[in-house]
Amino acid sequence: MRAFLAIEPDSLEPIAPLVSYLEGFPFLRVPRKENIHMTLIFFEDLPEKKASQICEGLSPLKFQAFSCDFDRLACFPTGKKCRVVVVECASPEPHEIYRQITGKIVKDTSHHGLRAHMTVARNRAPIPPESYSALMEHRFESRILFNRLTLFRSNLTSMGPVYERICSFQLM
Repeated sequence: MRAFLAIEPDSLEPIAPLVSYLEGFPFLRVPRKENIHMTLIFFEDLPEKKASQICEGLSPLKFQAFSCDFDRLACFPTGKKCRVVVVECASPEPHEIYRQITGKIVKDTSHHGLRAHMTVARNRAPIPPESYSALMEHRFESRILFNRLTLFRSNLTSMGPVYERICSFQLM
């Protein structure tokens, strides 16, 4: 199954103005609110048994809830080929959670390491240069509390991805 381990925000209200701004760009698709999260590890093909083992391994671990300050957008990849618009988190906590999980419970085989971020829009075509500049120059301020660690199953549908919680743990 397609799956990912993510940290969920307590509320997305702090980025509501940003989401409204992004919805003004017709070539961007903003994810459903319930699909916004900070991905730690993506699993292309996770066996059911391994998902159960991950949940069992996460159960005794205790992590602190944390806040991230967001103020600008970024793109994957950068420039005109931008396909994913994100806000990045510079706080150390997601990196510490990632380090503990990848050290004890699961191996991250993506070889990308962690770039702590939340996807706030996707794009299927090249972004016009003037729009790219407007996106990258846009400034906003928001602080978001992250308080739940969740292993999700990702089901791709014609209407976009549908995420199902496999197991979830409150951050203290």
